[in-house]
Amino acid sequence: MTKHFDVIIVGLGPVGTLLTLLLNQAGIKVLGIDKDISIFPLPRAANIDDEGMRIMQRVNLESAYSDHFSNPSGAIFTDKNLNRLSGMDIPDDFYTGNGWLPTYFFWQPYADKTIREFLLNSGATISLGTELLSFSQNSEIVELNAYNSESEKECKFTSRYLIGADGASSLVRKLCGIRLESLGYDKDWIVVDVETNDDHDLGNYAIQVCDPDRMTTFIPFPKPFKRWEFLLLDDEDKHEMMKERKVRELIGPWLESEKYKVIRSASYRFHSVLAKNFQKEKVFLVGDSAHQGPPFMGQGMMSGYRDAINLYWKLNFVLKKSFPENILKTYNVERRPHAQFIVEGSAAIGKLMEAYSIGSRDNTIDEIPEEVINRGYGSFRIPVLEKGILFNQSSCNNPLIGELFPQPIQFHNTKIKERNDKILGDDFSILSKIDINIKKRESIFLNKINAKFIILKDKEIKENQWLSMFMQSSDTYIVRPDRYVFGATTKDISFSDLLTDLQSQLEV
Repeated sequence: MTKHFDVIIVGLGPVGTLLTLLLNQAGIKVLGIDKDISIFPLPRAANIDDEGMRIMQRVNLESAYSDHFSNPSGAIFTDKNLNRLSGMDIPDDFYTGNGWLPTYFFWQPYADKTIREFLLNSGATISLGTELLSFSQNSEIVELNAYNSESEKECKFTSRYLIGADGASSLVRKLCGIRLESLGYDKDWIVVDVETNDDHDLGNYAIQVCDPDRMTTFIPFPKPFKRWEFLLLDDEDKHEMMKERKVRELIGPWLESEKYKVIRSASYRFHSVLAKNFQKEKVFLVGDSAHQGPPFMGQGMMSGYRDAINLYWKLNFVLKKSFPENILKTYNVERRPHAQFIVEGSAAIGKLMEAYSIGSRDNTIDEIPEEVINRGYGSFRIPVLEKGILFNQSSCNNPLIGELFPQPIQFHNTKIKERNDKILGDDFSILSKIDINIKKRESIFLNKINAKFIILKDKEIKENQWLSMFMQSSDTYIVRPDRYVFGATTKDISFSDLLTDLQSQLEV
């Protein structure tokens, strides 16, 4: 008998696992499959940012990253001799509005092991060693054919929706006939991970070395690990350059050979591509199946996490709250432009490295075009949402619409005592510093979306600089389940105006 699910997720890497956990937590019948039985034993992702940590709070897994991490002192561009050209420093105690430090470097095999164990004990239906073969869809269901390596048998499943979280070479994407669009950055690099002893002084900065002879990136993983990424030159053979003898030649200027052992060296094509569409009817793409960029911005996994939280709450509203399927179309509307900015921004950092390399060689750094510098630096800021389920911007000029609302935090002596995102709930929330008069028809809709009301006290607002900034701009905010601001009241826009607009967008 064919087993039926609400959602099937193909691929249980970080993004597919997160989405599986979110849906399962919401009571949605979800199946997660992966062709591999074990987690990948080597690191790929290098860091998680403050927003990612906040998202992982939703499934109580932030400790998978925060228990073994390093916080960089900053990210800098240098010349070949490691003289600083530009960059930014990160204070040790700088917590963002999301309630976390700006970035955390982590060792992925440790995190993945914790997350996989959590997944297998979550109650979600998981089928490892199960490889997608094909699928078909109609207006009602998706039918999936797969092969399980343990039973050595083909199996069939059906679902209302199918999610492709199956990586850069996504079969789901290919079977949908969705093409990848190149955004203009394609270069081969060698990535080397090492385990060091403590006898070194490599520092705690992420470094983009703008060497005209060979651009290099250094990543200060948590002890005892470190990573280097070396640009592969046109006349070099990648197989030859991955040999340990060559790798040690590349690392030589940084660290003596006896002070480390090579864990792995691999060649990657750092490229910038974007799927033409993140959705085809009942099938959705998330993570690397939808977008891939060079790693200079450290936002590859983060973009996938944003995909997951965005799609999760919309599927939840359709499957558990019986809202129309049309709201699922906003997934592509919201996520594709946002992901495109990240991919292009990552490439822009690479292009700035190239410009600095040429400039340092020719002594023309002062002649680098301003737009190249601005685009490279500007890439470090994550954009707001500009389209989708947001209050009609044409009638409201509030710049905080589409921003992430700050996490409510309890402080003690200026230190974080408790992160209180959980008080916002899993659905829409209304945060206000004044009492709101709710009409009966509004109350019915608010109950339908399970909205949570929070009246913020003056003390809470004053203790949190980010919350204080938001509440100076408006008395009342409607915040989406993914913590983006849907809308805010002004002297011209009432809470009823916001609610009417939200209802019209959700009940289309």
